[in-house]
Order: sequence, then structure tokens, then C-alpha cells
Amino acid sequence: AYHLQHPDITRIYELGRSRQGRPILAIRVTDNPDRDEDELAVLLNGGAHGHELLSVDYAFDALRQLLEQRNEPRVRRWIEELDLWVVPMVSPDGNWTLLRTLNARKVGRRNGMDSDRDCVFEPRVDGVDLNRNYPFGWGILGEEGSSSDPASAYYRGEEPASEPETRALVSLARQHRFAAAISWHTHGSMVISPYTIEGVHNPDPDVARDIAGALLESSPQASRLPRSLHPADGPGPARP
Repeated sequence: AYHLQHPDITRIYELGRSRQGRPILAIRVTDNPDRDEDELAVLLNGGAHGHELLSVDYAFDALRQLLEQRNEPRVRRWIEELDLWVVPMVSPDGNWTLLRTLNARKVGRRNGMDSDRDCVFEPRVDGVDLNRNYPFGWGILGEEGSSSDPASAYYRGEEPASEPETRALVSLARQHRFAAAISWHTHGSMVISPYTIEGVHNPDPDVARDIAGALLESSPQASRLPRSLHPADGPGPARP
């Protein structure tokens, strides 16, 4: 619907298919959406954990503001000078599972991988945590930052980027080399900036943390700017 309302500055892309065959969709917002221009690219995404419903709404809200306020000078400059990509739902399988499962408090965090390979997808024991499956630092913290146990809610998968959802985001990032990315989650009123793995050195000056601080100051809801919520390896999405 947003694309139909603003066909001159948007394009819809299918980045790939989930483990269970659902499309992973992106909408591109820029003044020349059919061309790869020499512009800084920005990625906004939600729904990496399918049960975090508000994260999907956050991505759509950002998209709505871009399009509905496109004639305001600041927003018009973003559209003219940036290549903006919005992926509202990284894990459509997890979201589908949550919305169709009774007593679903913990269901939907993971994707639709039949991780025990018994040919039956069981939402409470199967699936990969996509936010532990990206290649960056995959598994380097052992069982502290993710899990090798397929039954764990933090199961990192069989290998880096083993999941089609993860590969779709990695491929998009390699193509466009995003200068900045925001991944929305829920269950915490905070802003977290990279990198969160012990032993990984952040650049100096740490521009990402400076931006995170500005976001914190402008948000009436966010209350903290921790370096890390908890140890996590294989984080995502699509960090270079």
C-alpha cells in the first residue's frame, strides 16, 4: 500500500524466502529507486525475533514518517541524499508461529528451522535464533553468548549464516554496504550500540555510540545506553 501511494520514490524487493518459504520483503525509499547511486545507504529493520511484535510496528512507523512527511525539508533531504531500506519483518516464520500458537509466551523467538530434523516443526523446541546466526563473531563466546543446543532459545545454528533469513540480510548488506543500521527489538527500554562482544575493539571516535546517545536523549521511553544487555555472539543484522 505504501508503494502504491508513493511509486515514484519506492520499490518493493523480495530479499529471499524463509525456512518455511515465506517472503522476506524490503521497501527501498530514495529519489531514484531504480538506480544504485553514489549515496550512503541506511538499513532499518524489525522482527528479527518474530514474537517481538512492536519491533515490526517501529519499522513501519519509520517508513510511514518518511513517506507521509516526504515534503518536509529535512525528510526530503534524506530521500534525496540517502538510499533507505526498510525490512519490517526479518523472521516471518517466527511471527507466523507466534500468531497461530496458543500459550505462546516464548514461541516465535526463533525461525522455522526443523533443528532436530524429525520432519516435524515443533515451535517450543525447533528453530534458530537469527540474532545469533550472523557471521560476525559467530560462536566465539561458546555457550555464554549463544547456544549449540538446538533446543535452546538462543540456538545459533549449525554454522555462520546457515539460515536463509540471515543470508538474505547479509547479501543485502554486501550489495549496499550500509553506513548505518537500526534493528528494533522489544523487552528493554534502552539503546544498544555495537560492538557488544568482549575483545572486539570499537572505532575511535565511536560514531555509532555518539548517535546512540543522541537517540537516547531524544526518546521519552529509552532510559539506558549499555554497552551490552548480555553477552551475544553472531549478532545482527548485517554488520560488516
